[in-house]
Amino acid sequence: VPSPRSLGTPLIKEYLNVLNDTDQTPSYESVEGYVAARAFAEGVRRTAGKPDRAGLQRAFESMTDYDMGGFRVNLRPKKYESVRAVDLVSITAEGKIIR
Repeated sequence: VPSPRSLGTPLIKEYLNVLNDTDQTPSYESVEGYVAARAFAEGVRRTAGKPDRAGLQRAFESMTDYDMGGFRVNLRPKKYESVRAVDLVSITAEGKIIR
């Protein structure tokens, strides 16, 4: 997922705007959750009123090159590699994430 400090990414701007209404601190983990929630919501929207298992599967598999605001998600039939971007980080002994 993109860094929670990537202010040039529309997805991160939206994420930070939503997070601003909470007492949470921006983190990679919460960006991951936000991306998952956005992808799920888009899948439900694409079911056109049929959010059952088959409808959701068809909806998710139709999300090819779905642009979530500068972050693309690809879900295709029988190809469950949704993201092709990796943001490398290091974790210090104190648990701090360094980009």
